[in-house]
Amino acid sequence: MDAAGGVPVPITPMYGYYSAPRWSSDGARLTFSDWLVGNGDIFIANVDGSRLTNVTGSPAADVDPSWSPDGTSLIFVSTSGATAADRATNVVVADADGRNVKHLMSQRESCYTPSWSPDGRQIVFTSGGAVYMMNADGSFRVRVTMPPPDSWDVAPVWIR
Repeated sequence: MDAAGGVPVPITPMYGYYSAPRWSSDGARLTFSDWLVGNGDIFIANVDGSRLTNVTGSPAADVDPSWSPDGTSLIFVSTSGATAADRATNVVVADADGRNVKHLMSQRESCYTPSWSPDGRQIVFTSGGAVYMMNADGSFRVRVTMPPPDSWDVAPVWIR
């Protein structure tokens, strides 16, 4: 709904569990995770609710999407490639239509909430309770926080 008020526009069906909504930089589209069938999928919709599209549709859990600054790509977390013995999660980048999927890195601990830098050159995410940063191609991964024991740093975002 408009920030000034008005009638809410439904984007999704009434049932389901939806998380991590993110606006595209032009404000015309929304991406989010849907846990309707037990594994996560990434969806995109226009802000008027039209063109609701599942862009991942894989048996893996695909969650925590974030738009690239130019709106052409999504970065998200995926369990694709994980096995019962190795529950690795991957930080993945794909075209906004879900094509050209590229695994940027894999972690033995779960990764969460990746986010692009405003210039699109770097990505920040959490893993094992700490915040990490890496180049957009997955290179030069650096831990940037050291939370105290029994603490977690979560959901990092860039300031524009």
